[in-house]
Amino acid sequence: KNIFKRKPSMNIRLLFLLNFLLFLAIANFSVFEKEKMLNSRESVILALAPVDPRSLIQGDYMNIRYAVSVKVETDKNISDGFLFVSKDKSNISRFVRISDLNGNANAGEVKIRFRKRYRNVRIGAESFFFQEGDGKFYESAKFGMLKVSENGDVLLVGLLDEKLKLIEPGMITPTRKN
Repeated sequence: KNIFKRKPSMNIRLLFLLNFLLFLAIANFSVFEKEKMLNSRESVILALAPVDPRSLIQGDYMNIRYAVSVKVETDKNISDGFLFVSKDKSNISRFVRISDLNGNANAGEVKIRFRKRYRNVRIGAESFFFQEGDGKFYESAKFGMLKVSENGDVLLVGLLDEKLKLIEPGMITPTRKN
């Protein structure tokens, strides 16, 4: 008998359908969680630390490092935990302290989850992809705007210039010669 000429059994079709529905459910839940975070009221503005602005291998992509990460890198005792920031008078969030995963925010503080691996401190928003050819607009980025969930997870919303204005390539109109 040639097994390749047989039609798939009903059980295989049902198994495929159930796997597909499970995949869709997980994907939709992830999107729902990100949308909920985007609609949260808590946002922070973090200063960016110097880093290679573009990844030549991956194309139009920016590797982001935050200035608060430098403070966490110096503490050798905690590899996973929370860093706490508070907003200054210019609305920029500044490092206050770090704690293990049992730490709670004091009044006026926002907690951000971090993971330290080797020498790198990650808060979950270290990459920023943009449309091909728009790299020149983001070279002036000095700050990152992030939305923070109640449990300290972050979502990068955009990059800001030194005047805390959101960088949007479409807002710059090229000059035309007549």
